[in-house]
Amino acid sequence: MSPYSHQKHINIPEPNSKNLAEASQKVLDLAVLPHVVFKVLEISNSAESPAAAIEKAIIVDPGFSTKLLAQANSAQYGLPKKVTSIREAVMYLGLKAVRNLAMSVGTFDLFVGKNDAESLRRRFWWRHSLDTALAAKWIAHSSRAANPDDAYTVGLLHLVGKTIMDRMKPRDHDVIAERVSKDGFSEYVVERHLYGYHHGDLLEKSGERWGFPIELGQGLNYLVAPETPIPLRSIVAISSVIATIATSGGTKKIEDLHDMFPEWALENLHITDGELQIFVDDAVSALTSAQVQIAS
Repeated sequence: MSPYSHQKHINIPEPNSKNLAEASQKVLDLAVLPHVVFKVLEISNSAESPAAAIEKAIIVDPGFSTKLLAQANSAQYGLPKKVTSIREAVMYLGLKAVRNLAMSVGTFDLFVGKNDAESLRRRFWWRHSLDTALAAKWIAHSSRAANPDDAYTVGLLHLVGKTIMDRMKPRDHDVIAERVSKDGFSEYVVERHLYGYHHGDLLEKSGERWGFPIELGQGLNYLVAPETPIPLRSIVAISSVIATIATSGGTKKIEDLHDMFPEWALENLHITDGELQIFVDDAVSALTSAQVQIAS
């Protein structure tokens, strides 16, 4: 079910700033992102981003370096030669691509649970996040509305708020699921009623505390219509639905599609009703192709 399906028909409370501030403060204590990922983000978004500084930040963690090199050498990137060092990875892929690889490797740890039930739902969130990131990169490239690498990063992170809430209060997931099943409301609506904020609110606030670049931070709260158009947020909002459609078989009737997507996001990207079916089919096809490339 799309997170936007019922939002027009119920009262959604405004976020509780006090509750949100307290929760985002706890995020700092969770250390949810590895130090090396923070360092890569900091360097790659500075005015000067020398490859040597990126390399120095990564090589201090052997396990991280190994994962990064393995991904850089995957068929997805199709490099002319095997990459044998972090320096080569930066040289061939570019700083933003290395940043995205670092985010992919580092963010996965957020989706590992302490027991089978936690791991199962968090693996589902991880798979959806990766699919959303791939779809977002394609939409950003085809629409030229935002930087494709930035779109990939925000798509990859857009459910991290869920994992943070799950880490703080893992038993509450069952409460949320029960309310969703009983009332038929979207998950994020139940979250706001229960806690005073939803996972998008928490992620946006956490991004501020983590010092994320402005362009990334603006795109994180994909559930909320911005006062002025933010293409990156619109792309991620749409991409999350595309990922859901692709997982459920990839075909939907046009009358069903209209209820799945947030109107504000479609309007911001200038996707009309007449174009929606073709757009969805193309996006799902592009996502499926990208999944095949990663798997090969």
